[in-house]
Amino acid sequence: MAPKQMRIEGINPNEQTISLRGYGFDIFGTPFSDYGIKIHLGDKDEIKKIALYMFDRDVVIEYIAN
Repeated sequence: MAPKQMRIEGINPNEQTISLRGYGFDIFGTPFSDYGIKIHLGDKDEIKKIALYMFDRDVVIEYIAN
């Protein structure tokens, strides 16, 4: 995968999450908005989990910290 431009969609202090979504297009015209990331933070602002969303494929991949 190539790097994707992303913007912050929202910060939820209750769930301790930060949501980002892609914007713009790649050189082939495919929109970056098909991708999103949600970062789940722990008690000391460490990353507990990152979820990668591929909206066009209806897929979520979760990366869980040790």
